[in-house]
Amino acid sequence: MLSDVELENELSRLVSLHTKSKTKQLNSLFSRLSNEKRNVYEIVAQEGNMNAQFLIGRMYQKGLGVEKNREKAIYWYTLAANQGNRNAQIKVGYISESDEDYEKAMSWYMKAANQGSAEAEFKIGLLYKNGKGVCKNYTEALNWYLKAANKGNSDAQNNIGRLYYKGQGVKKDYIKAINWYRKSANQGNMTAQNNIGLMYYSGEGVEK
Repeated sequence: MLSDVELENELSRLVSLHTKSKTKQLNSLFSRLSNEKRNVYEIVAQEGNMNAQFLIGRMYQKGLGVEKNREKAIYWYTLAANQGNRNAQIKVGYISESDEDYEKAMSWYMKAANQGSAEAEFKIGLLYKNGKGVCKNYTEALNWYLKAANKGNSDAQNNIGRLYYKGQGVKKDYIKAINWYRKSANQGNMTAQNNIGLMYYSGEGVEK
């Protein structure tokens, strides 16, 4: 039986796997989780541990060792989010956005962004760019993209390139556009790689 400290360390380690690059690893671990261990996590979650609440929410959202249940996923994510778990705040934001409740999504993304989440900063920029839940504002979108991009978010880097390419909120600048695309592409972002290819094909900002 794990001690309280060992269990908390294990939960923290699992939450740390919640990144784009390690999601498959986390899903695999959850799928192979014993019923006994899963029950321990749920008990700890019921006692108020926000990391356990987030992980239980993910299990129900993805159907990892349990039957998929959207309502239970939202319930556990919301408990964790209200305690300040920024991963859960982003998840509740995603769900709210999928339900087209953009103002609620913005509110949750802001909470996560205030804790330094690059993903949340990117999502806020996207809402401003598309005018969902807020008035469309390319300048504000750029400001939020930059915050995320400077933390290495490749989607934000690509979208900054797109703003410069189209001259949205900034003066059209193909050189800056391709520079931002390259930063994103260097991280393996396929959309950015495609955008660079299109610029070379058309000879925009580069030699054809």
